[in-house]
Amino acid sequence: MTKNLKRKEGSTIHKRRFIHFALAFLGIAVLFFSGCRTFKVGKYKISGRVTDVEGRKGIPGVRINYKINYSGWRYTWTPNSKIGNRGDWSIWANEGDRVLIRAEKDNFTFQPSFYDIEVGGDRSDLNFELSRWEDDFADSESGWDPNDENTGYYNGEYWLEVVPPGYTSIKTLAPYAAPTSYSIEAKISSFASVDGYGGYGLVFNITDYSNYYYVFRVHPQGDQSSGYVPYWELCKVNITGTIHQGSLLNLERIAWGTDPHRNRIDPNVNYLKVQQDWRNVKLYIGSDSRPVWEDVIDAETTDTYKYGLYAWTNSGSPYVAWFDNFIFTAIGFKKVRLQTSQFSTLSTPTQNLITSKDIEL
Repeated sequence: MTKNLKRKEGSTIHKRRFIHFALAFLGIAVLFFSGCRTFKVGKYKISGRVTDVEGRKGIPGVRINYKINYSGWRYTWTPNSKIGNRGDWSIWANEGDRVLIRAEKDNFTFQPSFYDIEVGGDRSDLNFELSRWEDDFADSESGWDPNDENTGYYNGEYWLEVVPPGYTSIKTLAPYAAPTSYSIEAKISSFASVDGYGGYGLVFNITDYSNYYYVFRVHPQGDQSSGYVPYWELCKVNITGTIHQGSLLNLERIAWGTDPHRNRIDPNVNYLKVQQDWRNVKLYIGSDSRPVWEDVIDAETTDTYKYGLYAWTNSGSPYVAWFDNFIFTAIGFKKVRLQTSQFSTLSTPTQNLITSKDIEL
């Protein structure tokens, strides 16, 4: 009697162990096939890339959502690696399958908004391009230069420091290129009692081949040239030579305006925006929908531009500017036919530096 009871208890324990093992295996299988990773479900490879508009830089950590034959959503990812990342993704499907695909990442928008295809074979041309990007600088790996001793992320902002006499201005380029029609904007601040006296702004119209670009900047405290009245200005920045960590620059003032009553320029915090449609440019300060300047500029024949953040001082003392809520928006994807013969012949290797420490003559 006791032996039979023990035999039954042993059998029950084995059954329970088997059931627990089976349930655990089933749970793992459900997780594996639930869409949290790519798995081969068909004969044909459907693939593409997620990049900036230049197509050379992949965007990491983008979730690719897809449906096959109107089933539930599944997803895969572009790689998270920051080095050598092409933004590649791929899934599998069978001939005749209907596949809906879209790209998704917080604070990013891509075009086209989705693909809706019927599979007839392998596809490798389903690419997504960056069309809008916002950065609150909370993520210290969002793509701006993290390695320079005079730039960096801090408490949800990005800062640039100017330290004369070694250099009088500093710029750092955004991680993603822009098409010929786009806008950039940012909240920029400095407090004279803490950060020193100087100015800040946005650089734009930058290519790898030209020997000039533009800067839209404000001096919240003013300087001797303005009678210490706050002012803004648009300058064409001509590169005349190179130094160890940057360039020698000659600034040509294109337009400027003072703000004696501080109707637009705040002493501490300002919102600046540049809108460029190839040669046509509009500049904005604050929330006013009316631009402070609107006209045409010199611009190279190209398909893409670089842009970024900027700070400078003419006081002879160090100066720090703080950047937040940066927004890039592609207004259009118009392509201007590339004609390299129209590029300047001056070689400017410092244009390819992420951060450039320059001397303004």
